[in-house]
Amino acid sequence: MQIWYDILNYSIVLAVGFIVGFINTLAGSGSLLTLPLLMWLGLDPLTANGTNRIAILMQGAAGVVMFHRQGQYQYRHDLRYILPAVFGSIPGAFIAVDLDEAAMHKVIAIVMLLILAVMIANPARYLKKHPVETPGRALVMMILFFFIGMYGGFIQAGVGILMLAAFSLSGEMTLLRANAVKVLITMIFTIAVLPVFIAHKQVDYFYGVLMGIGSMGGAWWSARMAFRKGTPFLKFVLYTVILATAIYMLIKNGS
Repeated sequence: MQIWYDILNYSIVLAVGFIVGFINTLAGSGSLLTLPLLMWLGLDPLTANGTNRIAILMQGAAGVVMFHRQGQYQYRHDLRYILPAVFGSIPGAFIAVDLDEAAMHKVIAIVMLLILAVMIANPARYLKKHPVETPGRALVMMILFFFIGMYGGFIQAGVGILMLAAFSLSGEMTLLRANAVKVLITMIFTIAVLPVFIAHKQVDYFYGVLMGIGSMGGAWWSARMAFRKGTPFLKFVLYTVILATAIYMLIKNGS
């Protein structure tokens, strides 16, 4: 009987991993599924937060490969977002080892609703780029990505949404390329913060790798869908995920 129970659990982890890989590559907040699942499997919240980073890293690698093949990266230009996010993620990870879960639920809910309001107010920004980038705008984006990276190092949930919102406010790139750069940034800062969780013994390698295998499949599939379906499909997924995230966080915080 135990072996069938274990097989069921492992199948659920793989299936949820696939779904989350799909969601995270197109939008974000997939960690709102993986964190509760890992805790249901018996991990404490801190270990669940650390273990989740393995799946994030594996799905990020799969997504980056697909987006690279589609020619979505301008690596020298993208460093201006990657480096601040990495530098911010490390102190965020150190804060996360003593995570206040209840307070974080409320923060995420408020952030998600604000982001949704901004996106609905001006959705046309997803469809065009500003041809001229000023030094002031570039500096603001670097500072913004430092704090987004800090949040991502602290708790993964919702960081992809924050990055997409930042890109949309700058108007610098299309939604398809913004998704690609978001996946690249997340993968790189996850490499930077994972050792922090490992050092604090907050990683379950078995569940992390198992979920990561499923996530890689979902990331690969969603990267193909993003390229084929285009901006309207991405906007639909993005808005749906943001609204669901906010509702979940508000209900969770009130319970």
